[in-house]
Amino acid sequence: MGSEMFDWSEFTKGFTNPSHFKSNWLPELLSGLASFSSFIIIHLLSICSRHIAVAFKVPDQNIGIYLSKLYGLRASFIFLGSALECIVNYYGFLEREWMSFFSFCLIFFVRFAFVMCLYVSQKPALHAYYILNLEAFFFGIFQMSYFSLIPKFAPRAAVFLDFSSVFVAFMQFLFDLCMFDEPIMILKSQAWLCILFTLVSCGGWYYYLFLAENRQSYLLDCDKEEKEEDNQFKCLNFKKYEYRKDMYKFRCQKRFRDHLKKVRYPFVILFLIFTLRNILYPSILPYGLLNRDDCHNINLFIPVALVLGSLTIYMTHGFWTEFKTRPGNYNLFFLLLFVPMIIITIVSISALHSETCFAKYIKGSPIRVLFLLLGLLYCSNVMQSLSYVAVANYVYYQSKCSPTKLSVLALHNLVASVCRYFTYKIGVGYACCRVENAYAMTVFHPTYRMNNIEATYYWVTASCKRAYKDVFNDFNLNIQEYI
Repeated sequence: MGSEMFDWSEFTKGFTNPSHFKSNWLPELLSGLASFSSFIIIHLLSICSRHIAVAFKVPDQNIGIYLSKLYGLRASFIFLGSALECIVNYYGFLEREWMSFFSFCLIFFVRFAFVMCLYVSQKPALHAYYILNLEAFFFGIFQMSYFSLIPKFAPRAAVFLDFSSVFVAFMQFLFDLCMFDEPIMILKSQAWLCILFTLVSCGGWYYYLFLAENRQSYLLDCDKEEKEEDNQFKCLNFKKYEYRKDMYKFRCQKRFRDHLKKVRYPFVILFLIFTLRNILYPSILPYGLLNRDDCHNINLFIPVALVLGSLTIYMTHGFWTEFKTRPGNYNLFFLLLFVPMIIITIVSISALHSETCFAKYIKGSPIRVLFLLLGLLYCSNVMQSLSYVAVANYVYYQSKCSPTKLSVLALHNLVASVCRYFTYKIGVGYACCRVENAYAMTVFHPTYRMNNIEATYYWVTASCKRAYKDVFNDFNLNIQEYI
């Protein structure tokens, strides 16, 4: 598909031949629109975080904690939704296509409830916290079914996903010019735009799943060899049987363990990047090093790093043919990008915990913090996209037709949610420790007279202990302590 993407004759054919556009380009655009609108709420939370804090009256020192707890608990609900989708799909209670469509409709209704919350709630910070976590549950169902239905187009889906952040940032820039001092109005406007795109995407997703001609989905795609040997009725019956919801029960050529060994590298990448990124962003970069208004200006540039990251993998996937079939090529990205992430982590944490000239050079400087944040998000987004695309490439290009490879894709999504949750918890634990000790006199600070190794050990252990407690506090909904 990557090489076809740059065939200009095919590209222009979509505009000169309406039937070709309807049967080939339109379904792909609709699937991309579904990715665009389903992830738009996540970008709204990150880019509009300053206005959320002001409108919800979250204290300045707790903004990073509030957002990290929200992101972390959302990750747990995404995991539950994804697990439910896997169970329903395994036992065949509902067709995956209908499961995907119904969950998308429920996402629309929950987002509408979020808009109503902005109008009528007396405690918007608390009620929005509940509603957005409920939305994450249905989002988890949709995300699992979405990527299982279109693994062939994972690079394109990642690009549409990040372009939604560009749209949110652009609209935020326009709203700031008109009504910067009215954060609740800005949130309402952004939320209504989110509702509009979600509604349109629901209709488009229904068309893609059930009405589109020649839908280029992996689940319904037949190879040329199969079409030559079998008649149309037999081919369609074969695919219908192969991907019934009891697909995990029949025998296949390779066992699940064999598939997992071949894609273990993307799983390792996922864990490493989430560990570094979710600890730093957003509690340290930017909120730990800058004031709230400077952080808002920086958040408007976040889409630049996200889009460049996904485009890097998208272009590589299109131009580099061996990238699809040789997992060893992923080592190049890891070596080039993971080392800068480690350096950014060390620099950012050092700027918080030292009073050296170098720390003062970083802390309070919007430009320098901006470059650190953009570097972190670019590197992490490249490797996150790489992780998803690598598994999707294995599912579509490298292994023969076997149902267990789809279970590898499902496991990858589940592991991603688990990694997000626990790394965000560590970030919350670290932020809580830092805020609690921020106003202590030097002689009473826990790290007073500790060397660097002892201080590092203290912060790591204290952060993990707080993270452990926060996991259980989530069940008690202790978010009210921070708002």
